[in-house]
Amino acid sequence: MRDFNPRKLLLRSIGVVAIAYISTCILLFVRQRYFIFRPTSQFLTLLSYRDFKLPYKDERLPISNSE
Repeated sequence: MRDFNPRKLLLRSIGVVAIAYISTCILLFVRQRYFIFRPTSQFLTLLSYRDFKLPYKDERLPISNSE
């Protein structure tokens, strides 16, 4: 049976974490153009108050002409 060596386990753990970190950095670098939000200048759908399911009340404000 093998002897338990904490130093070897620590080095392997650090190696696995380093490989995972470097792989994540490479993935983010390669795919970075897809993470940028580019809004369109056109409305794809026009939402109404019913889409948000919020209470709605039509209000009118009287405006007087004071000259």
